[in-house]
Amino acid sequence: MKPYLLPAPESHPFLPITKAQPAALDLIDMVLSQMTTATTRRMYKLRLVDFIRYRDTVERGIEALSREGVGKYLLWLETQGNSISARNQTLAAIKLLAKEAELRGLIDGDTFRGIKLISTLKQPGVRLGNWLTAEELTTFYMLPDRSTLPGLRDAVIMALLCACGLRRAEACSITWDRYQEREGRMVLVDLTGKGNRIRSVVVPEWAEKDLNNWHEEMSRYGMGGGDQCILAGMPIRPGVAWRRKPTTTEPTGFRESLGEGRVWQIVKKYAVMLELSKRAAQTSEGIECSKHFVPKLSPHDLRRTLARLMHDAEANIIEIQLTLGHANLQTTQKYLGAMQLKLRRGTAAVDKIQLNFEREKKAE
Repeated sequence: MKPYLLPAPESHPFLPITKAQPAALDLIDMVLSQMTTATTRRMYKLRLVDFIRYRDTVERGIEALSREGVGKYLLWLETQGNSISARNQTLAAIKLLAKEAELRGLIDGDTFRGIKLISTLKQPGVRLGNWLTAEELTTFYMLPDRSTLPGLRDAVIMALLCACGLRRAEACSITWDRYQEREGRMVLVDLTGKGNRIRSVVVPEWAEKDLNNWHEEMSRYGMGGGDQCILAGMPIRPGVAWRRKPTTTEPTGFRESLGEGRVWQIVKKYAVMLELSKRAAQTSEGIECSKHFVPKLSPHDLRRTLARLMHDAEANIIEIQLTLGHANLQTTQKYLGAMQLKLRRGTAAVDKIQLNFEREKKAE
């Protein structure tokens, strides 16, 4: 485990990780080794490291790994405004930590069962989330400048997230050998997703063009092999505005692949451009806009957008489930539940109410 570089002050609820017991760090390593995906491993590491750095945990040592200690920590998370999903994820990670502690004899069976019996919190209702309309998605998809290598690469990111509904981790890890022709069209076959579940995703025709062009450009640099990632970085020559056609002075290799953080940054960049274009259109129509804005669009919102558009197009919910890679149909139904709320002007339920305020003004 890498220690935090800046030690926390003594009054802070978290202490430096170096003050934690070595046994606790070993337990965390064992729990993380059981995780199937890098994203889950990263999030569980964050939750567990914060738990063992909590002052009460550090001072009590392994005794804090009890029903009382875990409950006290979860209550503190609630007072700090942590969401229900964050607290449930923390509890799931701590339960795995307690299981490893019991197997090593650090806590007894009764203590482990006490932690195991702590119930997860139920999320009332469904979060609304963010998504794009069909018109906004069209504008967003066409924002990358496809005359340059970075723009062409960004267009492929759009294709994998918007058109195929992949998660960031899936988009960053998928290789060219998964991009195959089946029954006369291109498909991402045997894609390994969350929980190591395998699925295949149909690539729409409007996304095939970008993927094919990107593969052609990578081939010019000696890349694009079956075992190489689709989302490769730019050729290793910083400070150059890359052209589509390489010259003899340009390098012959790409960086291995993009990370999830870089994909997030690219999506945010185009989210700002989309918001600015929307505000420019509203201003031209005489609609006043706020000068300050924070674009809330994230990579997962593009996946949510695809789900909504498929739902609006009356696609079979089973097909939507298979495309998104959900483990069961209930997850897809919950995913689409909030999207059935109509928000457009004139279509929402509250818009059905007709009130005559003109008569009230005349009476005054």
